Amino acid sequence: MIRTIIIDDEIWVCRLIKNIVDWNAMGFEIVEEAYDGQSGLQAILRQCPELVLTDIRMPGMDGIQLMQKVREKKLDIKFIVISGYDDFAYAQSALKYGALGYILKPVDRKELTDFLVSIRDNLFADKMEENKKKEIEGKLNERIEQLRIRYFQSCFLQGEGIFGDLEKINQEFICSFQPGCFQVILGVIDKGAAEYNNGDSGEVFEDWACRRRKEFLDKKCFEYLLLKIQDFDAVILNYPEEEKESIKREIKEIIIRCGNVGASEYKITIAPGCIVPNLYNIRESYDMAVKGIQARLRYGPGRVIDLDGAEYENVGVSKIFGVEQEKQLVFYTETLDCMAARTLMREIFRDIQNNDALDPGLIFATAQEILDLLYKVLGRKGIEVEGIIGKKDGWGRKIIRSGSVEQMVSLLHKALAEIKGYYETNSQQRSQKAVEIVKSYISRHYKEDVSLKEAADMVYLNPKYLGELFKKETGMYFQEYLAGYRLDLAKEMLLDVRLRVGEVGEQVGYQDAKYFSKLFKKYVGVTPKQYKKMFS
Repeated sequence: MIRTIIIDDEIWVCRLIKNIVDWNAMGFEIVEEAYDGQSGLQAILRQCPELVLTDIRMPGMDGIQLMQKVREKKLDIKFIVISGYDDFAYAQSALKYGALGYILKPVDRKELTDFLVSIRDNLFADKMEENKKKEIEGKLNERIEQLRIRYFQSCFLQGEGIFGDLEKINQEFICSFQPGCFQVILGVIDKGAAEYNNGDSGEVFEDWACRRRKEFLDKKCFEYLLLKIQDFDAVILNYPEEEKESIKREIKEIIIRCGNVGASEYKITIAPGCIVPNLYNIRESYDMAVKGIQARLRYGPGRVIDLDGAEYENVGVSKIFGVEQEKQLVFYTETLDCMAARTLMREIFRDIQNNDALDPGLIFATAQEILDLLYKVLGRKGIEVEGIIGKKDGWGRKIIRSGSVEQMVSLLHKALAEIKGYYETNSQQRSQKAVEIVKSYISRHYKEDVSLKEAADMVYLNPKYLGELFKKETGMYFQEYLAGYRLDLAKEMLLDVRLRVGEVGEQVGYQDAKYFSKLFKKYVGVTPKQYKKMFS
């Protein structure tokens, strides 16, 4: 809708213009009326309309002066001037100030309609052209951003691509890199109460990054790129050698500027990578920043962790995660013993966490090793792990986002517990289904010589296992259930005076009348004849 204001010192003229055409149907919305030039100007500043219909002669401030004031404020507003015959020459001068035209009083419906249609079509055409241009520019910028992110991700994570040709990179990704210092800074926000972090709280870091870009870093840096790398917020800085110290001081003030020190719900950790002399070596800076982010599991979140110059023992996961512990974990995984697995994982991670000589990244590497083991061990058992808890990569990303050892342990425990829950529920459902199938079979074949083996073959189970399952689900062994089913039917048949006891026995599956009578008395407490007499 085109927002419109009507200004005329005669109220009845405003009302006439308002009612003479169906404004809404034509795509216009009258947002306000004013009855003199000064109040009209205030209405314009308040409502920011796209179209104003104004009288040419008004007390205080006339239409020409009103248009001048609006133009001085550089507002993009279209004007139509309303004038009488006596003001015709005066109204023509209004065209010099950008009026689209004038309408003579008394206002004619057709003339006004034609004007509005013309304005609407022109305005919409301009808007469509402008929107189309903005859309194309937006898509282009978005595409460049995606390519830029993908390029740096591949270089940081897969080691692909060759940094160094600044001119080519600047050209392809619309960057402004220059020779000087290069550095990566990573940020992550941990939710204190969360089991694991979803990566959706980076707005705090992004907000800092954007604000500081305008306030400080734009003045100090040649280039400043903000992007997402593996669920972390990353800033790539390129600045002159002489700005090293000022940039370093700025990084140390990040926590305070973000206002997160001591916050219980969110804690932001910032990890600067080492400063490198060219873009070709920028991955060294990224790798150190990653180690700093990982080190928050040892030193705690909510701080700047600068590991420049830190050295660690060259120890692999296999030495930390020993053979005996692996055997134990395999056993707990195979038996779906979640609590025992959780206790063992706590011990493994805390040994790494408490040893300052070990690379803190070993905690994450060990967690990934445990995740791999979980999928492999349960896969060997024929359990479709991906079908139950999803792909391993998804859990791997959650591990990366863990903000504490306890969150990481809880995450791995949750994966195993979900599999156990599904497996047990599924097993129970399969068991219940097998018993229901057998019970249904008995209801159709009770007259025949039905055996446990025959029933077990039908549901593809071991006879012994089916017998135990039947007892668990029904409270009776198979033969007990079969006998009870037959005898319940026999009690109903015995009420029929036309049927003899022997006939009833045969119809429920007992060819031997004496055995039928003996069994009936054992279960019911009286013989079939006595039962028949009781209810005859």
